[in-house]
Amino acid sequence: MPPAILHKRGVFITATGTDTGKTYLSALLVKSLKAEGIHCAYYKPVLSGLIQRPDGGIDSDAVSVAQKAGLDDSSCVVSYQYKAPFSPHLAARQEGNPPRLSRIIADWKRVSAAHSFVVVEGAGGVICPLRCGADGLLLQEAVIKSLRLDTFIVSGAALGSINSAVLSAAYLKQRRIRALGFILNRWHGGLLEEDNKLMIERLSGLPVLATVQEGADTLDWR
Repeated sequence: MPPAILHKRGVFITATGTDTGKTYLSALLVKSLKAEGIHCAYYKPVLSGLIQRPDGGIDSDAVSVAQKAGLDDSSCVVSYQYKAPFSPHLAARQEGNPPRLSRIIADWKRVSAAHSFVVVEGAGGVICPLRCGADGLLLQEAVIKSLRLDTFIVSGAALGSINSAVLSAAYLKQRRIRALGFILNRWHGGLLEEDNKLMIERLSGLPVLATVQEGADTLDWR
């Protein structure tokens, strides 16, 4: 485990875009922290794409993390949930109850006070609007700054990943948000992906901290 993440109360998992594997890697991170004896929780400020099953149960990112990492309800917290599989700002516009930064901060304080470390999973990519309306625009960066967390950037490793990874890192730097490094998901190795890894590190100035193969059960740091 990179020691840099453990000097704070948690870490924020962001990404180069949607469907990069933030939830999967959040679960692996929680699982690895628990294996080291750390009282760890998972917190998702805003979740969209909630699925209601015919049996009355629900499927969501939070449910997936809880199942994979073995968390109980008190260690798996979500502030806002929407059914529509849209960006949170649009889902909230359709369903009501738009995210409020004050509630997110309050929920964070509650869950972080009860646990030694909290893995916080963002929505979508680095630049993700959580609320957009007459009362203003709430971007994900406001949440990261308010919680005073460092970030991991989840990226793919395949063709095209250099551009999105480096731009995401540059945006965080511009916004004065500290990125600890990248986790490359769906890693297969080979000439292309090894070179992508090298170029991402050289162009962003950040390390690739882990490469994760599809179906991996553990998070192995480099």
